[in-house]
Order: sequence, then structure tokens, then C-alpha cells
Amino acid sequence: RLLLKLALSSAAGLALSPSLRSSALAQDAPKLSGSLGIYSFPAYDDPEVLTAFQETFGPQVRVDSFTSTEEMIAKLTNARGTAGYDIVITPAAVVQSMAEAGILEQFDLPRLPNFKNMDPSLTKLWFDPENRYSIPKVYGSTGFMYDTSKISRELKSWADFFDAAQNEASGMTTVADDAKTLTGAYFWANDIDWNTTDAAHLDACQEFLTKKLAPHVKYFDTYPGASGRSATGDIALMQGFNGDLRMGILNAAVPGNWKPVFPDLTEIFVDNWSLVKGAPNLDAAYAFLNY
Repeated sequence: RLLLKLALSSAAGLALSPSLRSSALAQDAPKLSGSLGIYSFPAYDDPEVLTAFQETFGPQVRVDSFTSTEEMIAKLTNARGTAGYDIVITPAAVVQSMAEAGILEQFDLPRLPNFKNMDPSLTKLWFDPENRYSIPKVYGSTGFMYDTSKISRELKSWADFFDAAQNEASGMTTVADDAKTLTGAYFWANDIDWNTTDAAHLDACQEFLTKKLAPHVKYFDTYPGASGRSATGDIALMQGFNGDLRMGILNAAVPGNWKPVFPDLTEIFVDNWSLVKGAPNLDAAYAFLNY
């Protein structure tokens, strides 16, 4: 994931749009056999797109979900090419290590003619400069949202987030069950390089998160919006990714009470499509990604 100084509007919804599909594409599409296995984050794929691909090309689409990057890597590593998946969602931070571990299949980009339609600012990035093992699926940002009926002051920064978590929102806070995202928020709040290797910084981060913050946290949940935490009435402050926070607002008992915040210093992340080593149906995988 990429650390950037940015200013995002609170309504920002950042996603790559699928390539335009003409009637000619549907008419000329070769029928493929077998099935297509996708390993993805929860609720990360538009059911209408999956259904339309299936109707156009033929393969039955099966989507299994993982809730953490570590879970995904462990499963694919242990399977050693026998997991039955063709496509996997890969966060930017792990593409290189997964490729080096032999978990990913290298792309044959000429088989993806629509790759030329991708936003060039999201291709050839630091973790895969030739897009050998990844193509961008979605990008977004990390922020938080709070219930203004429980927290009356305005929150703008990660420092505000942590202060509120220890005060008005004590016992009513959710934070990400993800080491990078949670430690990142601490470093952003204290204007420290997210990639620091300074032992003093790392020790201070651990001390704060485990001793000062943890007693005030009700849930460690990377996807509190999808989990319905905002609908229960016992949560006032939620850390999350922009798409999940939007779901949280929509799921809230009183959506108008919730305010999303994307601090100036935070992350823009890129999640990618990758091919799984040993994929049983590469033809279907290429057809789907091009579609």
C-alpha cells in the first residue's frame, strides 16, 4: 500500500470501473468450459458482473472469501498450487513476496488487450513495475467515521481519532484487525514515517496500542461496515477503508448521524488481480479479467 499525503473528500468512493462491454463482445465471445475460481475479500465483487460473465462465456464462477491477507497467503502456500483458484486478490504490499514465493503465475499481458484501458497512474507501480504478477482492481483510502450524536466535537486527524477512542468513544470503538493499518494510523497520528525501522518508534507504537488504546477498543474488525457494527447502537467510532465505511453509513440505524473522515496524512491503497500458480482454468481467468 502506498503512503501519500492527500486530501480526500469525505464522500470519496475510489474504484476502477470495468471495461465497457459492447454487444459485439457478447456476440463474439468464445464459449469456455469448466469453472472459474476466485479468492477474494468479502463482498468485493459485483454479483452482476460475475453473472454477466458467466452468461456470456460459460464458466461457472465460484468466489471464496478471506478476511485477512495472512489467511490468504497461508492457504495458498499450504495448497502449493492445488487450491483450485484461478484468480486471487493481492494487496500491493504482498505482491512481490508472493511472486518470489512461487504462489503467483506470471501474466501474459498480450492476452489482456483491455489492459491498455487501465489508468496509467495505477499501473507499473513500485511493487510490480512491469505488471508481471498484478493488475489493479481497486484503489481507495483508509479513514474513520464517527457518530456525531455521541461525539459532539469535530474530528479531523488520526490524533483526534485516538483521543476520542480513549475518551468519548471509550468502549465504543472498532479498529482494524490488520497490523499495517492499525500501526499505520499510530505513525500517521505522530507524523512518523510509516516504514520506520527505528526501534524506539516501534516500541512506542507497541506500548501505545497494547497498553493505552486496547482497553478502550470494543472490536478488532477490519470490515466493521460490512459487519453491521454501526447498526447496533453500541459503537461510536470506526476505523476502516472507504468502501467499508460507506457500507457502514448505509447500514447505520441513523445514517445522517455518521460522519466519515479521511485525514490529510493517511494511505491510498491498491488491491490487485493476480493469477494463482497452478490455476486450473487460465483461459477462463484471462477472459474474465479482460471482460
